[in-house]
Amino acid sequence: MSWIRGCIAVVFALVLTSVGSVAAQQTLILTNGDRVTGQLDKIDGTIWVVKYLDGEIKVPAARIQTFSTSVPLGVRLSNGTIGVLDTSRMEVRVENGSAVAVAPADIAAVGPANNPAALRVIRIGLYSPIRKFWWVVAGLGVSDLTGNSRARTTAGNIEFERRTKKDRLNLQAAMHRESSQSPGGAFAQTVGKYFAAARTDITLSGALFAFGETRNERDRFQDLRLRSIYDGGLGLQIVSNKNTDLRFSGGGGYQKEKYYTALSTHSAIIVAGGIWKQRVGPMRFAWQVDWNPHADMISNYHLRSDASLTATTFKGLGLRVAMLDEYNSMPVLGLKKHDRLLAAVLSYAVGK
Repeated sequence: MSWIRGCIAVVFALVLTSVGSVAAQQTLILTNGDRVTGQLDKIDGTIWVVKYLDGEIKVPAARIQTFSTSVPLGVRLSNGTIGVLDTSRMEVRVENGSAVAVAPADIAAVGPANNPAALRVIRIGLYSPIRKFWWVVAGLGVSDLTGNSRARTTAGNIEFERRTKKDRLNLQAAMHRESSQSPGGAFAQTVGKYFAAARTDITLSGALFAFGETRNERDRFQDLRLRSIYDGGLGLQIVSNKNTDLRFSGGGGYQKEKYYTALSTHSAIIVAGGIWKQRVGPMRFAWQVDWNPHADMISNYHLRSDASLTATTFKGLGLRVAMLDEYNSMPVLGLKKHDRLLAAVLSYAVGK
């Protein structure tokens, strides 16, 4: 029986060793001689947060005399220096190989020792760091039909989006052209759509944000030389996390339309709509709906639905499928109220 007890003891010791390697323990020695043992979770300003059992203990850095750890720690000092902490000497081994003596109050952040560079402070500007806050995707599709029938198609789009916890900036443009040739005739354009837009959302408080937006459209076959919209207002952020962005907004603005065969018009408009963006693995779904009635005649409105699905397959390369639905309740005489465009293009997402 003694050998069974010995085997159980060895197994138990191995289990404890493996658990200890996964969940490293830190011990803080306070200035009054007390000890705090647990897992150092983070440093929040001048407060050290230690996880203990199912709770956490918050200790001011000024009360810590020294501490020890069962595994090395990556650290960032208050002066921005990063390195690996040697608690036996309270020294930080920095990138150039030299050692810097530190006190607990000098440490501003902790993390894994195998990647201390992840603790480096990020300087955030409008256009930097581009790989962290900006998402860029471009698409291009072409076709050329020859033989008994002749037709050419060109479609393209580009979108820049910057998103942080407090604001968003979105810039996008798209075009779609088609031409066909009858037997013995010349090429004639049958589709000519162009679109460009810019929008910014700025958080005011909690889920409330203010927005400003401009959109410019041209469509020869809607008799539209140029439609320009400038609007702004307030919105509510319903969901905002790594994978889901859902928000609704409303306000007012100004619209000006220039036609090929009719007089130009301009009017005040009401603005209402919503935006839903969803990431699922390598796929990114986006859908924006805008309802823009004239302020002096609600029955005169444009309803625009722009949805797309972008699937990244290999190092940023993928496929983008988009569907644009436009409804004009009072179109120019002789035109239909409803237009729908479905397009698929090869896409490339920068840095993905």
